[in-house]
Amino acid sequence: MPKQHERKRIEPIKTSKQRADFESLLIERGQLYFDVWRFGVNSALRISDIRALTMDDARSINPTTRILILRGKKANTSNELTLNINAMEVVYRRLQNHPMDTWLFQSTQYPKVKRKESEVPARREFGAISSRSVARVFSECGHRLSPRLTISTHSMRKTRGYVLYENGFHIEQISEVLNHNDYKVTRKYIGVNAERCAKSTNECLI
Repeated sequence: MPKQHERKRIEPIKTSKQRADFESLLIERGQLYFDVWRFGVNSALRISDIRALTMDDARSINPTTRILILRGKKANTSNELTLNINAMEVVYRRLQNHPMDTWLFQSTQYPKVKRKESEVPARREFGAISSRSVARVFSECGHRLSPRLTISTHSMRKTRGYVLYENGFHIEQISEVLNHNDYKVTRKYIGVNAERCAKSTNECLI
């Protein structure tokens, strides 16, 4: 008997054709969602880390080394990340098109603020795009791509790991990229169960 309320497994997008189609669907929903996906799938950052990035963080990136200094990372993880050229393309586009924004991936909607009727409305500012909004759009676009495909914010990291694997990287290297302590966790996370030859992971473009 099937379990009720069983959570669906979040998946990577495994083929280049599916990724191209998915990105086309994201563009229809707005440049912001496309940019979040492109940056996430090329950096392997968690959505919480992506949301925390500011325009000042982006401006501080050395264009030669492409090193991004991360703030508020989880314990036992590096505070520096070398971005590949696809991730940098997103950064430059955001800087050029939204120079007055505070957040690198800033929402275009004011946050909802609960207040008492007697309170004077506070000045509201745009915040970073919400994880819930990104997850919803990713899910809807994934469903349009294939009703059997379950896509969410974790799919960015899962896709990064899966494509690295398909390009011949050692599972231990992929574990390091994804900040996993156990490569067995990484295998399950990206849906593979074998190792291949190693390369440097930074420059794999998606």
